[in-house]
Amino acid sequence: MEETLRIEWSAVQRLNLPAADAQQQQSEDEAGAEAEGDNEGKEDYNNEPTVAPTRKKKKVNWVKQKCKVGGVVQWIDLPSTHRIIQTNHYSRWETNSKILKNVREKLQSSQYDTSYIFTQALWAIGMASVPHLAMSAAQFLFPIIIYAFLRDTRLFDYNDFALPHLATSFPSDWWFRKFNLYQAARDVMSLGFQLTNQKIFMACDKGNKQGVSHFVKVLSWWERSGKVGVGFLDIDGSGGTSSDCADAIRVSMNKLKANDNDATHLLSGQCTDSGGGGVLDSLADELRLLNNVIHDGSQYLIANCCIHSLQNQLSNGVKEALGDGGLGNINAMQLIHTV
Repeated sequence: MEETLRIEWSAVQRLNLPAADAQQQQSEDEAGAEAEGDNEGKEDYNNEPTVAPTRKKKKVNWVKQKCKVGGVVQWIDLPSTHRIIQTNHYSRWETNSKILKNVREKLQSSQYDTSYIFTQALWAIGMASVPHLAMSAAQFLFPIIIYAFLRDTRLFDYNDFALPHLATSFPSDWWFRKFNLYQAARDVMSLGFQLTNQKIFMACDKGNKQGVSHFVKVLSWWERSGKVGVGFLDIDGSGGTSSDCADAIRVSMNKLKANDNDATHLLSGQCTDSGGGGVLDSLADELRLLNNVIHDGSQYLIANCCIHSLQNQLSNGVKEALGDGGLGNINAMQLIHTV
């Protein structure tokens, strides 16, 4: 310390500081050095090593476990809390655990969401299979069915399970409507791609159900595999005249085209019944007036429905053998209506 002070004092003298200032500076340096020495002493005292309390070691029970590899049996000493398993078993358990975790998280979502097209298609197909089931009712029905079906598996037996979250993890009625629209658009685009450069024929018929007009259109074509392909186009409404039906067919066929009224997906023939408007030659004549709907007249086939004639052939034989049903008749046919 004295050596340090002498060096500092020499530095002060070289700077030609006044004597009073130099003396004051020397006093301050000596006081700081003493304080530093006191602190060093305290640090040495505080830094004395402390002995940590020894943790009592838990007793380990060692047992011999059998390990068979390549037909050779080995006995290995392991704690009783451990056991030897094969890696393929461990991988299978780990995969099953992840699947179970994903299922539980899926059934506890705050809202339903899926990006898989196949899943959306399944929801749409399921709702289309039960047209009388309202979508507002389906959003409550499906969670109850799943909960009732899986309750015995103990899938929901854990602390974080919340029954309200099970309901919100299923699609709402808005999702069902969205899936149906998505699937309808995909089906039409897929059908349009499938019918590119094909000779297409249409079977159509008008109908009226509960005051709502329908114009059913079914397409058919010959596939390279050697069979007839059939595709449902739509049941959009139409007027009763042949002109209205022709306009409805043009609008429906435009769904299959990349752009409206393109010279693609032209009809090569039609099949209708024989009564009312929008049938046979009158419908074909109206279609010829429209651009890019059908092929040239010489290549366009017109057919009428013969199912009624086939039924008449069958009915004539039945009436001849069993008699004709009707009030006052006593025969086998009338017996069917009276049982």
